[in-house]
Amino acid sequence: DTIVVEPAGEGSRITYTAEIKLKGLRRVAEPLLKPMLAKTADEGMAGLKATLDREG
Repeated sequence: DTIVVEPAGEGSRITYTAEIKLKGLRRVAEPLLKPMLAKTADEGMAGLKATLDREG
């Protein structure tokens, strides 16, 4: 995982990158898991943004 924090105007931009590699038979499920994992990541980032905005 990589987290990058950069200045952006009067605030900051946070970029989070995760690379998940499945092995063996699990790779078959990868196309099904990608949308789920993307949704989870989006929800996590929304929660982080809400917390940071609330804290100032």
